[in-house]
Formats: sequence, C-alpha cells, structure tokens
Amino acid sequence: MKLYRFLHKLLAKFIRFFFNIKVIGKENEPKEGAVIVCANHLSFFDVVILGAALNRPLRFLAKKEVFKIPILSGLIKALGAFPVDRSSVASSANSVKTSLHLLSLGESVMLFPQGHRQAGHAPDEPEIQIKHGVGMMIKRSKAPVLPICIQSRKWTIRMFKRIYVSIGEPIYYEEFDFTEGGTEEYSEASEKVFSHICSLIIKDKDVRSKKKKKASKKNKKRKKRGKASK
Repeated sequence: MKLYRFLHKLLAKFIRFFFNIKVIGKENEPKEGAVIVCANHLSFFDVVILGAALNRPLRFLAKKEVFKIPILSGLIKALGAFPVDRSSVASSANSVKTSLHLLSLGESVMLFPQGHRQAGHAPDEPEIQIKHGVGMMIKRSKAPVLPICIQSRKWTIRMFKRIYVSIGEPIYYEEFDFTEGGTEEYSEASEKVFSHICSLIIKDKDVRSKKKKKASKKNKKRKKRGKASK
C-alpha cells in the first residue's frame, strides 16, 4: 500500500478540489482496526471520491476485466483493488474470503450495499434495493461499519459540482441483533446499515442554511475591513 499512501498524499487535495468535495464528520473515521466502509453508489468515481475523503487506505472490489488491462491492472492493485467475477459463484466466494482476510488484518474494506451504481437516485427512494452481502460480512468479521452518504445535486457526479461526503458514527457489531446468521438476519443488518446511510442525507433547507451562514460570515468580515480602512 506504499503507492496508495504516496498517491493519496500527492493527489487527495487535487481530487477534493476538482470534485468540489465537502467532507462532513471526518472525525468519525476510526484511526485503526478493521472497518467495513459502506456508502451509496452513484458513479465509477465513488471509490476515488471516498479515497480522497478518508485518511486510511481503502481496499475495494473491481471487475475482473479491469485486471486484464496491462498498465491499469498494476495500478489498481497498488491502489488496493482486488478482482471479482459476479458471473462466477466460485470467484464471488473467493472475493468474500479475500475481504474477510483483509478485515482480519485490520484493514478498511469498501462495500456498496446497493451492489451496483444507481446514478440519479437518492438512497432513500422506495425502489432502491439492498443486497444482503454486507450483513453476512458483518456477521463473519464482527467488524464495525462506517456509514457514508455521497450526495450531489440530482445525485449525479460531475467535476466542480459540489459533492458532500457525510461520514456517520461507526456502527458496532453489538448493535446488530445477530443470533445464528442466515439470509433474514443478513438482510436486516444490511437494511440497518443503509438506513444509517440515508439518515446522513443533507436536506435542501440544511444546505441553504449553511450557505446563508457562510455568506453572513463573509459579509461581517467585509464590514470589519471597511470600518478598519476608514
């Protein structure tokens, strides 16, 4: 992960600038220990955005086809990616094993409860469906979950258009009502995680309120400078 740390230090500020990223709740990110990072999924850029928003290196799944591209393959491996073939049960099982192994080493693993990108859709829309794989990962790893909401205007990602990355407080294993596991419990755990993500959505009135406060502060500073110059 040396390349990841180097690139993060070098590029994170530029990525935050070009994507106009505003990080909220940065203090909620655990400084060490295993953690499952869960966020809503809007675009190809989500992993890049989250990588720039968080301090710790992220390990994440990437489609196996990407690993066949000579230069890109080496780069994304260095950046923490590991392959998944959703058409193969055996490959998916290996991806789960890899994720659990990384968590056992105390690493930060990125998972999207939705399973695939849903650009243009708010995570709290009724038709949004959640996969139960996150719940299974929580049960088997006993790692805490870090819920994150990626939010933008009309829920689409564009450069220089404001993106909010809201980081919630970790949800610990004890907060899930696991007994023996199974599909139903995994599904309930995944839904709980996603409800935490939805609770981080910033409402329009909250955004307007923050903008007004910011504008008010700027006006006060201007008035002070004006008085000082007289």
